[in-house]
Amino acid sequence: EAHALLTNVLDWRAAHRPWEATCPLCASSGTAHSMRHVGWDAERRPVVYTSMAQCMDRHNSTANMLHLQNIVEKWGRLERMGRGSVDGKWIYIFDMQGFGMLDALDPSTGLKSCFILQKYPERLSRVFVVDAPRLFSGLWSIFRKAMDPVTAQKVVFVTRAEAGASFAAHAFPPGLVAWLTCEMADNRAAAPGNGSKRYWVPPGKDAAHDPRGAPDYVASD
Repeated sequence: EAHALLTNVLDWRAAHRPWEATCPLCASSGTAHSMRHVGWDAERRPVVYTSMAQCMDRHNSTANMLHLQNIVEKWGRLERMGRGSVDGKWIYIFDMQGFGMLDALDPSTGLKSCFILQKYPERLSRVFVVDAPRLFSGLWSIFRKAMDPVTAQKVVFVTRAEAGASFAAHAFPPGLVAWLTCEMADNRAAAPGNGSKRYWVPPGKDAAHDPRGAPDYVASD
């Protein structure tokens, strides 16, 4: 079974060349997606955060998957340079603030995500889903059936009030926990919630929060 899985992954990589993936939407609009690497946990696992409220072009499932592949393949390059995590795993945080009816009616991105995860076996450490609304429950029942049971057990649902303690329990450094707390609060403010937030731009010198990521991540090369 393991040999068949590995063969399937290698055949897929040869056919699709995921290391060449680029997001066609982000090339023209920085606000198309907000999924990005923002820090590391204590075991040097990359932590990726995405805010639904900040993804202005999130209904193109093909572009969404190319964006995801681009991020994952970048981690692979870092690992080959000796700068990866101890166990080769990753962590995702999905902030569901902004999830609406249009999202609930389209399971394509979630199903394609399940497919992509199968092509990177044993690489997922944890998925935190923050403030999932009731609308998401129907989609989750679909996604769970499409996932490997072991993968599904790695998905944790938390409220924003619970998130900080959950992150800390998963060995997130205090600086990353503090950054995520501020980022989630900022994304719930009226102005950033309309898609105008330029989270890739360094803040002003008097700003209290840097939306690019946790301090140690921003200071890294």
